[in-house]
Amino acid sequence: MTEYEGYRIEPFQPEPGRWRARITRLDGKELKTAVPPAAQAFLDTMDTVSYGHAVELAKQAIDGGGID
Repeated sequence: MTEYEGYRIEPFQPEPGRWRARITRLDGKELKTAVPPAAQAFLDTMDTVSYGHAVELAKQAIDGGGID
């Protein structure tokens, strides 16, 4: 698990050889996404090939401004 800019990033393998990262807020509040407009407890990245790449995708999602 990694903490980043007020969010928790938890990489996981939904299947062997495929990685995703789950993004949640450290304060426990729901995430609000811009597109589509929604509030949810967590957000998963798309599949990628490594733990490190999943973390980087999560950081890009956080930095990109589409999550509040």
